[in-house]
Amino acid sequence: MQDGDTLRMGRRYFAAADGSMIKKIASIPVANGAGLSPDGKTVNVSDTIVGRLRAMMMTGPGTVSPGPLLSMPGTVMQMLLGYQWADSLKVAHGGNICVGTIYTGAITVFSPEGDIEQLHVPDMFPTNLCFGGADMRGLWITASSTGKI
Repeated sequence: MQDGDTLRMGRRYFAAADGSMIKKIASIPVANGAGLSPDGKTVNVSDTIVGRLRAMMMTGPGTVSPGPLLSMPGTVMQMLLGYQWADSLKVAHGGNICVGTIYTGAITVFSPEGDIEQLHVPDMFPTNLCFGGADMRGLWITASSTGKI
């Protein structure tokens, strides 16, 4: 949350499917998209206005591995260069992490090996992402500046 002079930290929570536990697991400056790795052991989070992709290893229900700062667990996997915001995030079947990249007008694909590829879209603000179609290989994108999907 911002008011022009201050920025409050965003948060990531763990919630048990049966509702028995809701627990804050991390404070991240502007936490936005989140997705589990295919093996379910890592939660990936986009940190929007700094363009970071973070990874937190799940160590148990509601717990993640520590990071360099007590209030910010996990590690920074990748950082976008220049003025690019990392918005919505989806994890593909093979482990690639797809992030809507605002101002660049792209979907940035981060591979598990550390490679980065940008697929440009005809909108400056690709925000929400959703896999779909019969084989789940189609990517639906909310194009926020044009109001299209």
